[in-house]
Amino acid sequence: MSMFKISLAVLFLASAGCGDDSTKTEETETTTGSGAGTPPAGNGGGTGPARAGEMSFALANAVTPGDDGTYQSSVYNSCRKDLASGLLSVSLGDGTAAIDVRIKDFKDQPATYTCRQAANNTAEADDLGDKYHSCMVQTRQVPVGGGLLTGYGMHRDATSMPAFTYSGVCTVEVSEVSDRVKAHVVCGGLIQTILDAAPRNPIDAKVTADLTGDFGCELVKE
Repeated sequence: MSMFKISLAVLFLASAGCGDDSTKTEETETTTGSGAGTPPAGNGGGTGPARAGEMSFALANAVTPGDDGTYQSSVYNSCRKDLASGLLSVSLGDGTAAIDVRIKDFKDQPATYTCRQAANNTAEADDLGDKYHSCMVQTRQVPVGGGLLTGYGMHRDATSMPAFTYSGVCTVEVSEVSDRVKAHVVCGGLIQTILDAAPRNPIDAKVTADLTGDFGCELVKE
């Protein structure tokens, strides 16, 4: 892969992530979200001690050739519970594979969360609505089968994104909550939102992939 293509992949990793949650549950940490810079690997985006995190996910039944496969990374960007809002924000990965998970009203004990797109998030308008119910999952990856960055998600996280409806469900099964968070993630039919290192426009709700994955990370509460 040329340096030009690698630069494109890193650029869109930084620009294609999640934005703020529009239901007054503010995400204030530095993440790979829209308009945010990619934080230094391994320190949670700040100047504090290095923190540990790892993730692995597999895509299957992908409509786009080459996307099926397993993706892994041990780069920690964020694993934070906002004590005021209860929002858990997890961003793990690098320019070749990354996963973002958000959980509203995150519990201090193991629990299972069911993620759905909010009904008022489907319209193509300046208002993103409630974005998602309970939780959300999205990925970005350089296809193991070759090619430029692709990405999958379940909701519109930027007003520039075309309208689409995600009719599937993701589940996030949290098995450990202590100094670390550990969870298993399953999503049926995530919709492709990034293709060839660029946001898809239009988005075709039939271009999907199933996801199964796991992540673990040192938890920051503040």
